[in-house]
Amino acid sequence: SVRARLAHVPHEARPTLDVATVLGRRFDFESLLAVTKDSEEKLLRWLELLVRRRLLREESEGFYDFSHDKVREVVYLEIGSARRMLLHRALAETLESRSEGESHERDARLAEHYERGHVWQKALHHMVLAAERSQKLFALRDALHWLDRAVALAEAHRDTLQGRTLADLYEQRGGVRAQAEQ
Repeated sequence: SVRARLAHVPHEARPTLDVATVLGRRFDFESLLAVTKDSEEKLLRWLELLVRRRLLREESEGFYDFSHDKVREVVYLEIGSARRMLLHRALAETLESRSEGESHERDARLAEHYERGHVWQKALHHMVLAAERSQKLFALRDALHWLDRAVALAEAHRDTLQGRTLADLYEQRGGVRAQAEQ
């Protein structure tokens, strides 16, 4: 079982695995290094151990992947909710400080991690940016997805609006819906 395999992971390597699971199914060494703040040598040692234990797989050029979705799922659920929230927040802050990747994908990832990290204002901001960038790419279903989430977040946390109104979000969402129906 996955839990039995995880029980044999040395305690010192577990934070590396926890951060990796929050990063997602596929992740890169540099992002993991930035969030863990470990030395390169120490992080490599833990990654090599996790690969040998067949919890992770090494892919090309510094990328890693979980050996199975179930492994990632179990690890993620075993992290306490407060720690998971802090890891998402740390990851979002790290990703935001690095400007890599397509901007619409970056905003989507930031929205996800800030929302899971309970940083509501930044989550809303990046949801709206992800929606706007998706709309520009005519990915209207994605744009609606992000605007629906932005509206739900703003309704639940009114203090997140920062100079916008809920009506602005409704209007923006309505505009995308109208565009999608054409």
